[in-house]
Amino acid sequence: MSLIALIIATILHFAQPSASPQAEVFGLHEGQTRTSLGLTANAMGSQRYRLASVPKPDPDFTGYLVTVGEKTGLCSVTAVAPRTVDDAGGVAVRKQMDAVVRRLEAIYGSPAKVDTLHANAQWTRPADWVMALHEEQRDYEFRWPARAGVRAPVAGITSVTLSVGALEPDSAVMFLQINFDNLARCQAESAGSRISK
Repeated sequence: MSLIALIIATILHFAQPSASPQAEVFGLHEGQTRTSLGLTANAMGSQRYRLASVPKPDPDFTGYLVTVGEKTGLCSVTAVAPRTVDDAGGVAVRKQMDAVVRRLEAIYGSPAKVDTLHANAQWTRPADWVMALHEEQRDYEFRWPARAGVRAPVAGITSVTLSVGALEPDSAVMFLQINFDNLARCQAESAGSRISK
């Protein structure tokens, strides 16, 4: 190949727009197939799966759930923290969440905080904080983007939610859910498969 042809080929190669990188969290990327994740199809046709591990685990979380459409691929990741025990007032879990929020703010900016005790709630004392979660009388979470219609500042990610739930009156669990751009298509695919069955 002549020097001129080599220069032209090099210019053309670098002048082409590169494909935008896929959004990635915990080493998992948007659109990843069920097969590439080492998952077998759910017998009931559900899109939800539990992963044994992730390529880039986070020290605050020990479990990972994913939503994977057959056509759309990976569209959502939920990381689950170890549960806090003997924490009826929710002090330990809120301290844990605050630390994670600070790390997430460095990536996604300021969140919208939801801290709501429902009307007619019976569990209103500070000592009953987790019990109110357990009885679904309280909501406590942080959401990115902070305002409706404002996209999260990381390309390919539509929303991030850090929330807490309680299966017992004195222990709570922190969840981090990250949704990719293809989530709506994934949900439509799931709805379509339920209708066709």
